[in-house]
This record gives sequence, C-alpha cells and structure tokens, in this order.
Amino acid sequence: MLFIHASALGIGHVIMMNIKDVKSNVYVGSEGKAVKHGKDHVNTKDYKDLLRKAFVLRGLPKEIQADHGNLFYENHSKSPFPTNLHLWLLGLGIELKWSRVYRPTDQSKVERCHRTLNSQMKKTTPYKDIAEFNESLQDRLLMWNQYIPCDTFKQPPLVAFPEAIHSGRPYEINKEKELFSIEAIANYLQKQVWYRKVASNRTISLGGHVYYIPNAKPKQELTITFDAKTLQLQFHYDNKFIVQKALIGLDFESIAQLNL
Repeated sequence: MLFIHASALGIGHVIMMNIKDVKSNVYVGSEGKAVKHGKDHVNTKDYKDLLRKAFVLRGLPKEIQADHGNLFYENHSKSPFPTNLHLWLLGLGIELKWSRVYRPTDQSKVERCHRTLNSQMKKTTPYKDIAEFNESLQDRLLMWNQYIPCDTFKQPPLVAFPEAIHSGRPYEINKEKELFSIEAIANYLQKQVWYRKVASNRTISLGGHVYYIPNAKPKQELTITFDAKTLQLQFHYDNKFIVQKALIGLDFESIAQLNL
C-alpha cells in the first residue's frame, strides 16, 4: 500500500512515500524526496522507482491498495481510464485496489505508519541532505522489521511472519520486460467501458491521448470499448459502431518508462 506524507525535517520540505504490508506490519519500503515547496508532489517516476526497489527486495505482490490520488486514479473524469501507473502494475500482474473515499479506516495502519515515521525521523541535529535522511530511514526500517516488537503481535514483524520477507515472485529491473504482459493489460481493458463527449474539432481525449473521430459530431457522447484481440479501441454512438483506432501507448516502453 502506497501513500504520501509531507513534513519539514531540517533539509526543507520532504515528501514521504511509504509502503507497508498491512497483514504482517512489515515496512516494505519508504523513501523521502526533497522538494522546494510544501505543496509540491511526487510524480509517476518517483512511485515507480520506490516500487521497483521494493519489488527487488520483497518480490512482486499480488495486489496493492492505494487511495484515489491522481497518479493512481483519473479523478477528473466520471469515466476514468487507467493511469500509466495503473497500467504498469497490471502489466506486472499486480491488481490495483483503492481504499474507499472518505473511509480512513481502510488505510488506518498506513496512516499510523505515516505518523510513526514522521515523529521518528525528526531529530535535534538537522540532516545534511536528503541522502543522509534516506540512509537513516533505511536503518530504522531494518530495526522496525527485524528487532522491535509491534503492538499487534508482540514480536518484530519479520519474526511473527517470516514468510513476509519475500512474496515468492522474483523481480529484477533488467528483466522487467520479460515479466511484463501487454495481454494482461488488454484483458483488463476489454472489461471496461468509457464515455466521452466529442469536442468541436471532432476529437476525444482518453488516457492522456487525443483521438480524431471523423464520423462523429460535436457534442455527441461516444461509448468506447476495447478489443483485446486486435488491441483496438472501438467507438460507438447510439449502439452503432463508428470507427476503431489503435490504443496509443500500449507498449512496454511507453508504459514502463524505464528511461526516465
């Protein structure tokens, strides 16, 4: 599960990204990113970098739960298309689930994790830089996972749940393309339906890409489906097929973005 928390720790503002296994209480991964302003945000690359480090250490999980942050969920649309981060997880065989809106109990353990990290990482002597901060953070994760008993189990998490040390699904960054499945993404997309209103220039926007629909009329609401066999988007109006177009960016290089 992945959430962010911001605080100031002597080196300016730091955004904390935390991953925790809610069953075992194991801290799977955590990292701080130094930013100039308290209102700054992390980006898709930041999340992928942290998740890749966690996957190398703990293996690929079956599922990840997140809140409705914009990088995970297309909040500005009533008919959301999966974000790049969502597609990337699907391609690695990981199901993305969301906590319920306005239900903080769905992520109570992670919220406590934020508070714990925030208080534990503060110290009287300011950190020299973000590298020192993250080095100290990794030392604390090791202590919490292996040596400090948690209140729930009265044992350190990896003592109570030794199997949590690795998921059993190995991951290597340089072998990510071999693990990645466009078919898994296509099968997921085939089960979805999206709705978009045609703009005055006969275009619609889907997944951050613009498609020109010459047979559509401005202000028409199109129903959009996906064919997993042909990897084509299908556009319909009033239950009538209009046109089909290839889904832009449906390839490993575009989705994984390893070169960022």
